[in-house]
Amino acid sequence: MSTGTDDSQHAPPPEVLTLLHKIKGALSVWIADVELELGLRSGALSFDHPLHGATVMVVVEAPDPPAADPDADADAADERTPAGCSVGVFVILGDYADVRGDDEALTRLFGLNARLMSCAIGLLRLSQDETALALCRRLPAASVDITEVRELVDAMIWEYADHAGHLSHVPVADSAAAS
Repeated sequence: MSTGTDDSQHAPPPEVLTLLHKIKGALSVWIADVELELGLRSGALSFDHPLHGATVMVVVEAPDPPAADPDADADAADERTPAGCSVGVFVILGDYADVRGDDEALTRLFGLNARLMSCAIGLLRLSQDETALALCRRLPAASVDITEVRELVDAMIWEYADHAGHLSHVPVADSAAAS
């Protein structure tokens, strides 16, 4: 039998919920359908980018709880602010299984990390059975302006598209050969 106390133990800390709802509110002027998933120490917003169709996830994670210290003040442990949280922004590029057997494709993809400045390409575990390739950026919550999450996502996508040669200007391979 579930009680209110049991349910609260399965929700992320209040600072995570507050930050998630603020980010969702800021995104709502741009995206109508934002899904919210909650975990024990984190929560995630996910949506499809309206122009690119890419799946985007914004994850707010609480800091790890401090190690138990019998002499610590119990009130001090509860004074965590969103500044102690981190915000991760992930743009799903595709299923890792699709390129796992292609060493050249993996080398090209992860070789972009040397050129990307605002984000990195990494592996993101979506479930026990599914791992995705994603553009990744993790920031302390205190440095994230919630009204600029949209611009952050667009900047990550633009930079990746530019360095991967997907934009209409000179392809990366041609510009490298010219130098």
